[in-house]
Order: sequence, then structure tokens, then C-alpha cells
Amino acid sequence: MPIPISKVEQKVEEAYRDVKEYGFEKKEDTVEWLKQRQTALEIKLKKLEAQAEKGGDKTKEAWNKTIVAIEKERAAAVQQMQKLSASTKDAWEDTKDGAVKAYRDLETAINDAVNKL
Repeated sequence: MPIPISKVEQKVEEAYRDVKEYGFEKKEDTVEWLKQRQTALEIKLKKLEAQAEKGGDKTKEAWNKTIVAIEKERAAAVQQMQKLSASTKDAWEDTKDGAVKAYRDLETAINDAVNKL
């Protein structure tokens, strides 16, 4: 039996909270987890794009507006990942918080798009 989406989203949110608590000694784990989230979000985005392409004109129009916001969030997440990867111990907390927020924002934008289409 498939796991309900709400349960999956709850587990992801718990993981975001856990990662936010990681100290500098878990930098590699944090970067790796966010890379895994990025891959999962890219897959979700490709499926969403395929769904939008199969839709009617209104769906495609909505998608074209939505993808602009998603691309903005994606660019911010990539930039934050680069900062996180290069982060020093002194800048760790701020950099980590920025990266976690950027990936949460990207995830929210994609989930909002799923709900709109």
C-alpha cells in the first residue's frame, strides 16, 4: 500500500528540522542530504512539467507563470548550496540556515504548483 503524501511531506519536514540542528561537524551530511532533496525535487519538477504539457491551454498558461517562480527559487537554492559547500565553521550557522530555507522555499513552490495543476 502506498504511503500517503501527507506522511511523506511530514517526514521531509522533520528531516529539514533535523538538518537545521546539524553542527559544522556534520557539514558533509548536510550537503549530501540537500543534494538528495535537490535530486528528488528535480524529478518531481520534471513530472509536473510533463503533466502540464499534457494539459490544455489554461494548464499550460498556468505552468508558464508558475515555472518563473520555481526557477527563481531553484536559482536561490543552487546559490545557497554553493555557499554551504564552501562554508567555514565561522559562517556555518548562517549559511546552513540560508540553504535550508532556500530548499524549503523551492519545495514549497513545487508543491504549490502541484496543487494548482
